[in-house]
Formats: sequence, structure tokens, C-alpha cells
Amino acid sequence: MKHLAALFALLAVFAVQTFAGDAKHTYTGDITGVVCAACKAHVSEALTAKLPGVEKIDITKGEKEGVNTITIVSKDANVTKDTAMAALGDLAQNYQITSLTKKQ
Repeated sequence: MKHLAALFALLAVFAVQTFAGDAKHTYTGDITGVVCAACKAHVSEALTAKLPGVEKIDITKGEKEGVNTITIVSKDANVTKDTAMAALGDLAQNYQITSLTKKQ
């Protein structure tokens, strides 16, 4: 019986670690320079390829002229404006992520 309790405890720890690793984090912010579908594709491809854990990028029309809203869904809990801009690489000359915050 002692071994069975130990086994269940071990399985519970494993299950918690597995589910914690599958957690998704959503970040939203503003991006400038995105004016067409090709721009969206360039930004999405760069961020998906270079930011670890990114599952989805969505860029939609923002409230201000010339400023769109970017949403990043990632398994990484540490995405920042700076890491996203770094992931854009040379594209950062054309596209600027001006803000990025984690949704709670």
C-alpha cells in the first residue's frame, strides 16, 4: 500500500509538470509599419521562427491611424517588446513593436 501511495504521488507531480509546460501566455501590444497582408506575413513568419514557443501571431487594425494591434500566443512566459523586436531582425527597420504586455 505504501508503494501505491508513492506511485500516485509521483504521478501527480508528473501531471502537474506536464500541464504547467503546456501553459499558454498571451501578449498584446502595438505595432507600426504593417500596411498589407504581405507585411503581416513577414512579421508573423519572423516572430514564429525566432521566438521560442510561439503558437500564434495575430495582427489587426488598431484604433489609431498607422498603428495596428499585435497579439502573440506563446508557451514562453518571458516574451517582451525587446525580445520580439530582436526576433524581427532586419525587419525591425520597417516594423516597430512600440508596446507589448502580458495579458493576465
